[in-house]
Amino acid sequence: MNESHPSPPAALGMRLREKLPEILIEAGSIVIALLLALAVGAWHERREQHALARQARAAVVSEIRENLGELGLLRANVHANMDALTAAAMTLQADQPGDSLLLDMRLALLSEAAWRATLGSGAMQHVDFTWSTRVGKVYELQELVAHAQSLALDQIAEVTNATTDSRRVLAQRLLGRQRALSQLAGDLDAAYHDFLGGTN
Repeated sequence: MNESHPSPPAALGMRLREKLPEILIEAGSIVIALLLALAVGAWHERREQHALARQARAAVVSEIRENLGELGLLRANVHANMDALTAAAMTLQADQPGDSLLLDMRLALLSEAAWRATLGSGAMQHVDFTWSTRVGKVYELQELVAHAQSLALDQIAEVTNATTDSRRVLAQRLLGRQRALSQLAGDLDAAYHDFLGGTN
């Protein structure tokens, strides 16, 4: 008596049906593992990005504190020069062309390295928008002060090398730019303190 055996395709189908739950469980496990790996990777990336943003903020705050110290020295220097120029401009004593008018113009080294690095690193994408706007305005004003002190230094070099004007005339010519620099430096000082006072 011959026993009937399932045909090969039927046997394969039966085995697949038997193994189907196991195959689905394994596939589901692989999908879950992939999703977890992606989630962990995204979490790790966000963590690194936020850490970079915190480092960038700290570097900018530190840079502004250092610039505040530099600015204080500049303001003291400008005030001393303005006092000397005011006295020379108001003097009634007759002086001759070429009489010396010596001024000590100290340049403040106002750094923006940390700010530029922050802008170039992509950290700004993870920094509070209000904070980045405030600090951007501070650096814009700082740039104006740096330009103003460069102009003042150029004017001093140009005017004090002249031999056709008296000390009184030279002083009068120099006072305007020193006053403008003093005003801008005072505005920047207030901006520095306002920013640092509102920094957590």
